[in-house]
Amino acid sequence: MLKFMSRFLMSLSFTILLLAVSVPALAQRAAGSGPLGVGIVLGDPTALTAKYNASGNYSYDFGLAFDFSRWNLIYADWHYNFPGALRGSNGFVNQVTPYVGIGGILVFSNQDTVETRKQRYFSSTTDSKTALGVRIPLGLEWRTPQVPLGVFLELVPGIVVIPHTTSFTNAGIGVRYFF
Repeated sequence: MLKFMSRFLMSLSFTILLLAVSVPALAQRAAGSGPLGVGIVLGDPTALTAKYNASGNYSYDFGLAFDFSRWNLIYADWHYNFPGALRGSNGFVNQVTPYVGIGGILVFSNQDTVETRKQRYFSSTTDSKTALGVRIPLGLEWRTPQVPLGVFLELVPGIVVIPHTTSFTNAGIGVRYFF
């Protein structure tokens, strides 16, 4: 339990640090532009998420996920957005922005033995409790015109490179409030 709490506090500290670094950049923006979004993604993994829109075409996405009995996970992605790429007579379609990106994933196992650690981020041949990998997020985001919300759907293939090589796929639907 002590190991879990230390990993939890480390993950929470990392998230707070990321948000603290974003606040000065947020203060430099014009009032009401809403570049920072905070919310939740439901899926695999279910996570707390934050997104910072650096420009019309670039954004940064961060997440913190827990599977309390198995692992803690932190991810950070850079997105290239394609605003206006979807065109149609429907106003909704014009408000949807596709994106593609690249990022990293860091996973900490909560399991004490190799046998119970067999899961997609860890193999049975390693005694490591930490995994590092690369993610490629592909998604769609709809920013509502009246309320500062972003609703998104994403599919994220990836590969763990440390402590061994294995592939994984994450997917989810989420919502963020922008301010």
